[in-house]
Amino acid sequence: KPGALIASDPISDGAQALKTELAKIGWRYSFEQTFVGSAETNRVQGDSPIGAYAHDFFGNWTLFEGDDFGGTCGWLTVKTVGAWGLGVNLKDNSVRSDIGAVVSPNNNYHSTSFAFEQVAWAQSFLDGEFVFMIGQINQTNYLDINRYANSAHGQFLNSALVNSMVIPAPGNNLGVNLQWQ
Repeated sequence: KPGALIASDPISDGAQALKTELAKIGWRYSFEQTFVGSAETNRVQGDSPIGAYAHDFFGNWTLFEGDDFGGTCGWLTVKTVGAWGLGVNLKDNSVRSDIGAVVSPNNNYHSTSFAFEQVAWAQSFLDGEFVFMIGQINQTNYLDINRYANSAHGQFLNSALVNSMVIPAPGNNLGVNLQWQ
């Protein structure tokens, strides 16, 4: 932002320089991470408080682009998630189970320390008007069109607000996704 209190810092400048270099070889990504803590009163079970470090990584690696056949592009897409409990085992404890909730009030907690939610091949045709994707696909990345709400790291925390509860979209199953714009 113009007129910032601190114009630049070495960590941000280095991260942006790395991201720029990776983009030159076709890598585009977002990496979101959070230190999160919750303390519950009137628990049904479990320990309070629960703390964790959580991450979400979403990346695309464009392997080829061409004007042949009306403009086509092929890329590998990957999404990973994970969380490490800080003094608590996240497989045994969660805010959802501790308070007896139907959905997780904090969608940043994951029961695994590292998992692939998506590993798929994507191919676009007709200058990006048609996209075909096949592999392990997290459909919530494509059916839930509000990008800001699709991440518990930035806006809403409650999983009922992060992903649509109306569409029973699987988070990480084998499948096909067809898109037309």
